[in-house]
Amino acid sequence: FLMNPWFVSLMLVGLPWLGKGFIPGRSGIAQATAGFALVSALAGICLIIQKLLSRRACPPFLTARPVLWLSLQVTVVMVFAVTASVYLRQAASLEIPLRQDAPEMPEGPNLILVTMDTVRADHTSAYGYYRETTPTLEGLAAESTLYLNAIAPGDMTLSTHASIFTGLPVNWHGAHYSYQNPGGQPLAEGFNTLAEMLARNGYFTAGVVANHGYLGHWFQLDQGFDYYDERAPISFFPETPMGVLREALRRVLTIWFHPSFLTTIYRTAEEIHTETLKLIEELHKRNRPWFLFLNYMDAHTPYQPPPPFDTRFPGKNRLFTWPRYLEIKKKLLRQEYKLTLKEKQHLVSQYDGGIAYQDHYLGMLLDELIKRGLYEDSLIIVTSDHGEAFGERSL
Repeated sequence: FLMNPWFVSLMLVGLPWLGKGFIPGRSGIAQATAGFALVSALAGICLIIQKLLSRRACPPFLTARPVLWLSLQVTVVMVFAVTASVYLRQAASLEIPLRQDAPEMPEGPNLILVTMDTVRADHTSAYGYYRETTPTLEGLAAESTLYLNAIAPGDMTLSTHASIFTGLPVNWHGAHYSYQNPGGQPLAEGFNTLAEMLARNGYFTAGVVANHGYLGHWFQLDQGFDYYDERAPISFFPETPMGVLREALRRVLTIWFHPSFLTTIYRTAEEIHTETLKLIEELHKRNRPWFLFLNYMDAHTPYQPPPPFDTRFPGKNRLFTWPRYLEIKKKLLRQEYKLTLKEKQHLVSQYDGGIAYQDHYLGMLLDELIKRGLYEDSLIIVTSDHGEAFGERSL
């Protein structure tokens, strides 16, 4: 009576969820008890269902066709799982610890550091771009200091953020590509980060980042943060290798649905903004200044700004696919290919749309700071970690 799709599916999903989602960080005894309770409850439900769906209760046409009955159950489970996944949302705990060793309340402004990942300066209207991609940045620049000669110390997220956090050149702090670690190696031991220095001086430190890869825990750039939200999004229809039936279905669905609805690699500016507002509300309750680090990824590959930002600038080609991009990238890096005008127009239109999208939410953040009376007393820094080449110099 336990060998049915319901029991197996709920066991495979439920037990990991108990440990990671429902009762994370609890003792082994608590997790084991919860696991035993789940198994017992599901077994009891399955036993009741089996009694109700005995041969006398089950319709004759299903009794005579066990394969059809099994298929029906599997279909119901799949519909249930797909429906649930659409509405499933992760919730971060906003329990910011009260550090007993924190010094007396310092005098100083709140600090907000925003990195717009992969945004090159010459594609922002704040720096003279012909498209109005960053009206918020233009407004902020009009009453701030606009740096005209700021140069990224590295060409990737990891190395530049490590330099921003430590004030050191890339070859000093060690967080960059290497032969031993082609994906990048973590921040070297012994270096203090901006968050650590501020925490020692009485600041609460918090971060909400979209780049869950290079800004994740493994690279140790979360050092010194009291609260650090690096969660990856829940992807409704993640990409799979060609030849898998689900990948064929995903590509067909992109005809009707925006790609970002089906496959989400990074949390969007809207999601970062929502979490940030909750965090600011919590930080504002504390009688201390705070440091808030925000990272947006909407201008990064795979270039999927949501509507209406995907069509804000001309050039979008609905037939241009992510596999096509990867194929072009490989050939271009080998200097075996040059981007066509239409290909570049498509990529740049989506890139610019992504910049405009995150600039829109940056504007909403500034409006919120003004509304809460936090804008004038905050030091707000907006920058980028690196740009994007779009075929220039075969990159």
